[in-house]
Amino acid sequence: MNRIKAIIASAILVGAALAPVSAATAAPTFAVPKTSFKACDETWVTFCVESVSIQSLGMAQGEPLTFAKSGVALGAVATPAAPATTGTADATDKPAVVTSVAGAAVAGRWSTETWSADGRNALGYDGLFVDVKAANAFTNHLFFDVRPVKVDPTSNATTQANQADNAKYAVSLSPDDIITIKVRVGAAITDVTVGIGNSISVTKGTDAQGNTLTISGSAVPVAIADKVSACSGEAGVAIANVSQLQATIIVANDDMGFGVDGVSGNMAVGTNGSCGTSTPVWDEATKSLSWTASAPHFAKDGVTVNKGFYKASIPVNDALLLWGLTNPKDAASALTVQITTEEGGSSAALTKVAVKNNKIIIDSSGYSYSKPNFKIIRNPKYKKWAVKAKLTCVDLKTKKVSKVTAYTCGAGKAKK
Repeated sequence: MNRIKAIIASAILVGAALAPVSAATAAPTFAVPKTSFKACDETWVTFCVESVSIQSLGMAQGEPLTFAKSGVALGAVATPAAPATTGTADATDKPAVVTSVAGAAVAGRWSTETWSADGRNALGYDGLFVDVKAANAFTNHLFFDVRPVKVDPTSNATTQANQADNAKYAVSLSPDDIITIKVRVGAAITDVTVGIGNSISVTKGTDAQGNTLTISGSAVPVAIADKVSACSGEAGVAIANVSQLQATIIVANDDMGFGVDGVSGNMAVGTNGSCGTSTPVWDEATKSLSWTASAPHFAKDGVTVNKGFYKASIPVNDALLLWGLTNPKDAASALTVQITTEEGGSSAALTKVAVKNNKIIIDSSGYSYSKPNFKIIRNPKYKKWAVKAKLTCVDLKTKKVSKVTAYTCGAGKAKK
């Protein structure tokens, strides 16, 4: 039987919050820390950040970062960048350097000894703080946020690096850096990931301490709203524009887990819609997968219209489970993507459907905010769908046997 539950992941300002769940209703079998995960060491062996790496476009491979607590030197501590040059540019001029100011204190930073020498501090930050914790005090769903940090050259105190002319908000992360984070999450089992970022992927694993997640993606420009009403209609104006990388990860073994029994848990969606972004919602009656993403219509200048993208990565086995699509190579002709605006009209956008690395990639971009709606449905002209059958399935881990009417037994199960 399908469990269909929608959870809204709202990323207002710099954070995200899931709809609260009553403690009496949830009754989870495990608990996720409500405070930021520490870096893994001999003391903290689970619910901790094991590693972080950064790979700029053009690099052959990712560069591992080292963690240092606030107040502790990291080899050659990053020094403030030289001021941007002024006057007429010539061949000897250096690129303009972003000026940042110290924001809220953070526990430390992931960085390298050569961060400044490599020119990474030109964007106004000296390293990264990876903030992973429960999305709010009432749930075990995970939220992670990659934040730029500033290091005091004398005390090594670490703070968030904020915009000089808009000091409540962080400076932008580089959109040309792919950031990869490995986190130990104990008994948590991922279900679906909704990210504010580009090409977000989540790889599940295990080690001696329990389950692990490897999260990868790059920052995208986000229009930040100071109130929910700014994300509705065509008059909303962003209070800030920041390139961010963050995500909410829905946990399957919390009883508010996403959607459909038997999915792999490797489904991920990414967008730059900063508020009112939802997990995919499955409708068994119409065989449709739908979601929304929203942001203020205008950028901070009140003139530029914010443009958006939404990318869904659906494992081919999940496509078989949901739609009965037996040949993933037919995805482009078998599945239809619909995009409508808040007013109900069509939205000008480029939409592509492709198959890569055993995943169906649905990529929509170029539409205008505030609130487009997306829906993936079967193409009525395609006729090669599988037919549901009565199956006897066995769970490969628990050996529990169940009988279902479906296209396939689903992830972690086999037909008996």
